[in-house]
Amino acid sequence: MTIIIGIISGITFITLLFVVCMYSDVMSLPAKIVLMVIGCSVYGTGLVVAMEGDRRIGYFKCKKVMSKET
Repeated sequence: MTIIIGIISGITFITLLFVVCMYSDVMSLPAKIVLMVIGCSVYGTGLVVAMEGDRRIGYFKCKKVMSKET
């Protein structure tokens, strides 16, 4: 599940970055800023959710002792 969240947030960020770069001559500066802020916030939120999910389900386990690393 966390992999899917990470992939979706990354694709969303790259798509919004691509839109801003490709249509930079027809978009106003405030529109570019809004799209970049949305893209960065989606990416950041997805990253935090994925990292927290991995930590809670015990993705980071010590192979010798089998204890969760947080």
